[in-house]
Amino acid sequence: MQRSAGILLPLFSLPGTPWTGSLGRGARAFADFLVSAGCRWWQMLPIGPIDMCNSPYSSASAFAGETLYLDIDELIEEGLLDPADRPALSGESPSLSSVRSADYPKARRLRTELWRKAFSRYRAGNGGARYRAREEAFFAENRFWLDDYALFRVLSGRFGTNSWPTWPEEFRSRRSEALECAAREEADQIAYHRFTQLIFDTQWTSLKEYCNTRGVALLGDVPIYVGGASADTWANRDLFLLDAGGQPVRISGAPADAFNPDGQRWDSPLYNWDRLRETGYGWWLHRLGKTLSRFDAVRLDHFIGFYNYYSFPVEKRDRSLPLRPDEPTGGLTPSTKIDTDGGFWTAGPREDFLDTVFARFPKEAFIAEDLGVMTPGVHALRDHYALPGMRVLVFSYENRSPDDPDPMGLAPAVSVACSGTHDTQTVRGWLEEIRRPDTPIPVSYQDVSRLFSRFLTSGGGPQAAPAPEETPDPGRLTLGAVRDVLASPAETALVPIQDFLGLGDEARINFPGKSENNWLWRLGETDLTPELAGSIRRELAAARRD
Repeated sequence: MQRSAGILLPLFSLPGTPWTGSLGRGARAFADFLVSAGCRWWQMLPIGPIDMCNSPYSSASAFAGETLYLDIDELIEEGLLDPADRPALSGESPSLSSVRSADYPKARRLRTELWRKAFSRYRAGNGGARYRAREEAFFAENRFWLDDYALFRVLSGRFGTNSWPTWPEEFRSRRSEALECAAREEADQIAYHRFTQLIFDTQWTSLKEYCNTRGVALLGDVPIYVGGASADTWANRDLFLLDAGGQPVRISGAPADAFNPDGQRWDSPLYNWDRLRETGYGWWLHRLGKTLSRFDAVRLDHFIGFYNYYSFPVEKRDRSLPLRPDEPTGGLTPSTKIDTDGGFWTAGPREDFLDTVFARFPKEAFIAEDLGVMTPGVHALRDHYALPGMRVLVFSYENRSPDDPDPMGLAPAVSVACSGTHDTQTVRGWLEEIRRPDTPIPVSYQDVSRLFSRFLTSGGGPQAAPAPEETPDPGRLTLGAVRDVLASPAETALVPIQDFLGLGDEARINFPGKSENNWLWRLGETDLTPELAGSIRRELAAARRD
C-alpha cells in the first residue's frame, strides 16, 4: 500500500493575480510547492461556473469551466492580448501581498473585458495558434453540452437572469424555431462563449500535464446536484423533477443536525432517477467522463444521496406547525416518515446506478464523501465497491477517548483521513472554539489536548500525553492534530493548506447553510515558503508518507 498525502486549495484561493486565482503562474507555483513538500495530491473544489453566492456547488453547468480563472499571460503569449493589458487586469488592485479575500465582481468586470478583446482578435485570425489547433476536436468532443450551454448564457444575458423558468414561454420550453432564431441573431455571442470554454479547456489541459509530469495528481469534486438555474436543467428537463413551468417539485437538502438545527435547504432540483435509468444514466456518464478527463480522481460529493436522498417542500414551512395528514410529497415515495418541516428521505438509485458507472470508469478513480447522516445501508453500498470513505478529524472526536492510543481512531486503510474540509472550521479555529468557556461543542479542551499532545514530539509520532499543566495553546496543538491525521492508517491523508499554516477561522472557506461571506479566502503572496515546504516534507516522512 502506498501511503500518500495531499493539500486542499481551491483555485480561487491561489495567490499571484488580483481579485481571484487563475490557471497561470500561481497554479504552477503551487504545483511546484507540492513537489517540494512531498505531496502527491492537489485537492480542489469544483471548477465550474460559480453562482450568485460565489459557490462552486450550485453551478450553471456541470461541464463548463469558470472563465474567471483564465490565464492572461498565456493569452498574451498567444498574441490575443498585449503586454499592456496585464496592468489593466489589476485595475485599482492594492498590493497583491495584502489581498486575502477574493472580489468576484471586480474580477469579472476587469477580466471579461480582456476575454472579449482576445475573442475579437481570435475571430479576426490574429494569434491563438494553440487554441486553433484544438478547436475542431474540442467542439466535436463537447457537443453534448457546449452548444446548449453557450445558448443558455446568451439567453440569460438577453433576459437578465439565468433563472430560465422566468423566460418567455417559447424559450423556457425550448421551441425549436425560437432557439434557431436566437442562435442566428446571437451567433457572435454564442461563438464567444464557445471560445472561452475552448481557452479554459486548453489551459486546464496544460496545467494538468504540468502537474502530472511532476508527480502531482489532481483530485476533483463532483457535486451531487446542479443548480436549478443551469443549462443542465434547461436542456434536460426530463432528467429532473420539475413541474410544467420548470420549477422544482421539491428541493434537495439535508435534515437538521447538531451543526444546522434547521437543516440545510440547498434549493437544487432533485433528479428524476426513473428517467435517468431509462436513458442508461447517459447524462451522468457524460458528466463523470468530462470530470475524469480533467482530474486523476474525483470525490463523489454527498455519496449518501445515491443510497437515499433528503428533500424539502419548495415552500419553507414553520417547523412548529403540526404535520398535516395530506402532506405533499411531489410524487416521491418517502422511505421514512415525513418530518414536521415536510422533509423526508427517498430511496436513491443505489447499485443500479453505480454498477453502470463502474462498468465505464475505474473504481480506483473515486472517493465517497460519506459524511452526514449515515446508515448501515450507506456503509454497505460504499463497501460493496470498496470505495474509500472520508474520516474528518473535527468529526472524529465524538467517538474517541482522550487516551485513545490510535491515530484518528484507527481509520480504515481504505479511506481518506482529513484534518478538515471546505465546509468545516480550520483545526485551529475548532480548537479555539472548544477552549472558550461558552463553547456549544460538547467536548473539553483538556481532553482534546491529551489526545493530540501525544504527537508534539520532534519525531512526530504518538507519545504519552503531557501532564495537564503542560496543555499547549491552540496554535501549537494544531500541529499535533495534523500529525494525528498524517499518522492514521488511511492510505491517503488530505490537509487544507490553512491547517499546515496554523490559521484560525479567519481562513475558513465556507459556512454551510449561509449564503454570504463564503468562498473568499486567499493565500498571501509570501505564505508558500521553502521553509513551509521543508516542514511539510519532514512531517510526511515521519508519518511514512514520503
